[in-house]
Amino acid sequence: VILIPPVLMAILLTSRPARTLRLAWPEPRYILLAIGLVVALNPLVNELRPLVEWLFPISSVVKFSLSKVMTQVPNLAVMIGVFALVPAVCEEFAFRGFILSGLEHGHRTRSAILLSALMFGFLHVLLSLFQQLFNATLLGIVLGLLAVRSRSILPGLVFHFLNNAIAVSQGYLAKAPWFGSVLPWIYRNPDEGLYHVAWTVASAILSAFLLFYLWRLKFVRSDQPRPNGAQPVEPAF
Repeated sequence: VILIPPVLMAILLTSRPARTLRLAWPEPRYILLAIGLVVALNPLVNELRPLVEWLFPISSVVKFSLSKVMTQVPNLAVMIGVFALVPAVCEEFAFRGFILSGLEHGHRTRSAILLSALMFGFLHVLLSLFQQLFNATLLGIVLGLLAVRSRSILPGLVFHFLNNAIAVSQGYLAKAPWFGSVLPWIYRNPDEGLYHVAWTVASAILSAFLLFYLWRLKFVRSDQPRPNGAQPVEPAF
């Protein structure tokens, strides 16, 4: 439902589907940035979750349904494949591929990123929980920046997959005997995935540095082909 329509529209309605979907190999630094941002942002995202759930409580029926679904997953590999890899591929092709590229044609780049992030947030409301609107929108902005800076879908896909994989595997790791000795050094509340204050502060500093670095990187809009040998231009922010 999410993957096929944008891919078909990119093939049928655009002259260069690969460029529209950002099917290009990025510079290695963007992959490293994606990995670094996932690690840096994870404590902050986990800290926001209780606040969002307090503002928008989850019903007991939804909690029961979610817990039942998770207990029926046979193993961690299947869980990561279903809840991390598949959503990452489908949603990145749709939102940071076709939708973001289309929005760039009629809007300033920052407006296109924000609009695609809001659409990404509302998708999570329709598919799962209203509580995910805030976090999904914020992550959508980061994913949009990665896409326009790198001119590739791959860094966002790596970020999206790793972010989801960490989220779905934290509960599993918390119960793993081999990880038990490490938990007290990382989490103040392992069940909720809440880090110690020192890790959270370090997370905020590192995230701010990486996001500032990503923001300041030069790039070329997806609808402006880069001539051979030409230098990237500054964004029209």
